[in-house]
Amino acid sequence: MFTNGVFKFELRCPLKYNDAGTHPTVKFTSYVYNPHVHPTTGEVDIKREYPRWDSNRHFLTTVLTYVKRIFYTREYQDEDDKYPNQEALKLYKTDLEGFRRRVAECVRESQKGVYLNENGSTVSDCFLSS
Repeated sequence: MFTNGVFKFELRCPLKYNDAGTHPTVKFTSYVYNPHVHPTTGEVDIKREYPRWDSNRHFLTTVLTYVKRIFYTREYQDEDDKYPNQEALKLYKTDLEGFRRRVAECVRESQKGVYLNENGSTVSDCFLSS
């Protein structure tokens, strides 16, 4: 459903990253219509997937894999009230075509800003070609 979407995000590590219980944070800076993504803050609840952060088992690649996986989820089986975007979850469960339309809108919107970077971004014009 999210095919061709270009969703930008920030991955931040706390100062005491890799201490027990110090999760990194992921926040989308582009709008993502997904039950796993908070509709106003763009945050992904990493603690939901990794309740106890263990620096011997969990790595940034683990987090990135989880973030990728939320775009492929086809079923939402956990407790419904645990998802940050309740509207998206309800629409997915009650009107799949309506959900797909909203996802298609956010994919189109993501493509409009593909070459625009947020202030303070470490990404330069490496995506631009002449």
